Amino acid sequence: MVRLIRNILSGFLCLAFLLSSGVDVADCQDKVKKPAKITWDERNIYVNGQLFYVKGVSYSLDYGPKQDFKSVPFSVWEKDFEMMRQAGINTIRTYAPLPTSVLDLADKYGLKVIENICYPGGGTKFNSKSDLEGLKRTALAYVERDKDHPAILMWSIWNDMPFRWSKEGSILKKYDKRTVNAFLKEIYDAIKESDPDHPVTGSNILGEEGEDIGFGFLDVLGFNAFVGITDWFNGGFSLREAKKQVSKIERICSIQQKKPGLILETGYSTYCKKYSQGKVVEAQIKAAGTKVAGVVVFQWSDGWHKAGNPLTQDNHIEEHWGIVDAFRDQKSGYKAVSQAFGMIQTKSRGYRGVVKF
Repeated sequence: MVRLIRNILSGFLCLAFLLSSGVDVADCQDKVKKPAKITWDERNIYVNGQLFYVKGVSYSLDYGPKQDFKSVPFSVWEKDFEMMRQAGINTIRTYAPLPTSVLDLADKYGLKVIENICYPGGGTKFNSKSDLEGLKRTALAYVERDKDHPAILMWSIWNDMPFRWSKEGSILKKYDKRTVNAFLKEIYDAIKESDPDHPVTGSNILGEEGEDIGFGFLDVLGFNAFVGITDWFNGGFSLREAKKQVSKIERICSIQQKKPGLILETGYSTYCKKYSQGKVVEAQIKAAGTKVAGVVVFQWSDGWHKAGNPLTQDNHIEEHWGIVDAFRDQKSGYKAVSQAFGMIQTKSRGYRGVVKF
């Protein structure tokens, strides 16, 4: 009802303006963009009734030395989205809500957004009503702000479950799965009550104890799965292992849970010299292409703030994941993403070609 009233008022104001200005009323219809209709079934995601295969990159508002968003020229973000469109990318996955101006820009370039709207983590008290209500308030504030925005594809309500990278280690050392699931489901339920029209996801680490947290209630299952990586810091890669991991995701999602499955993080850091980033990323996308509802490559640009001095790029794996560098010069991963995503058919989900490495 709120959405209907909002649309009516918006249309009325536009009509009133046009009648007083002499502008053709038909032109007004293009000014008020409606949110896309997002639906999903046991395997796929659809936008306005059309199959939508997620061809994504993880995205943060970072540029060179760590700076406040407002201090970076807006042209940086516009260049990002223009380069993404040229590479065949159709989705960005965020780790925090985007400013409305950037959401508008994403829509201008035809990009959908998987927006992370709250962030439970290793320090969250999963038996705390106060922590729960705080996360719900945060999530609902952004849902109410953005649910009518045409760029929104879905909401994400956690990343890297079970947070084994945190100082405290896996949350399953402190809490049982039932407690964690009940806590997170309350966040999910609150979001769905406010916005039943967009799917909700969360991203779990494939192969970890707890990789199934949220499976019972999430609409879309997400996995951080750097498929095929056999040696994290030296950059070992196995295509056979990549295919095995992707098949596991397909089995979990389409066969066991009967829900769409997304690889929400995969990629190859240029800190690793064993293989070229482009060669590995292309193999990862191709291995996944026919078995999941989409792939998000981690990440768009190098981040200088993850491992040391934010004013310089440190010699550390975490600061070299971008398919472009901090100043948007293309790395080999950019071309590979463009080629591999271009081979995935979005109308009849499949990959045209043979996966080789």
